[in-house]
Amino acid sequence: MRRSAAGRVARALGRVEIVLVSASGDDRYFRAVALEADASGSLLAARRSARREFGVRGTDVFAPHLSLAYGRIPAGTRASLVRGAADVLPLRFSAASLEVVRTEGPPREWRLLSAIPLQPSRP
Repeated sequence: MRRSAAGRVARALGRVEIVLVSASGDDRYFRAVALEADASGSLLAARRSARREFGVRGTDVFAPHLSLAYGRIPAGTRASLVRGAADVLPLRFSAASLEVVRTEGPPREWRLLSAIPLQPSRP
């Protein structure tokens, strides 16, 4: 069910343009060091499409990001990593696939279930 829904979302989307705009780090295990994405344009449209297809309701906060490091990283080390990551910003790229990942358990147990190509956007 989830994979077929993801396939429908992927077919409805073109490539998703992502712009990473800032670097951050904090005490949250899965956001120890991250690059924050601009939450607009095709990324926001992709989120809306996925929420519709999967029947997600509510008003949760949308905070798209690319995690660079997970874990309990000492504050000084984390700050240094964030400064280094900020040097590459802004960074723009097109997502070429939609991936479905089972994220149960610790990250080493996560499994890629499906990678669905996104077709280039039509002019």
